[in-house]
Amino acid sequence: MDMSTVSANGQVTIPISLRRQLNLSAGDKVLFRKNRDGDTVITNPASFALYEAQNTVRGSIGEDEILDTVMEMRYGDS
Repeated sequence: MDMSTVSANGQVTIPISLRRQLNLSAGDKVLFRKNRDGDTVITNPASFALYEAQNTVRGSIGEDEILDTVMEMRYGDS
């Protein structure tokens, strides 16, 4: 279990083990959301968007197209 302290400005440092699990780098955004049980979950938005997109459009477009769309959303057009 990892723990972090909230600063006076409301900031926290995400422990390195969690940053690695979430594949987060400096400058990345994180998504805070409530799950069905009411727990707050911290997610890498690109990974969460990919998961949601796969569940939403399962079978209608390929995974490569979904990944391309998520990468464009995250990094812009290359």
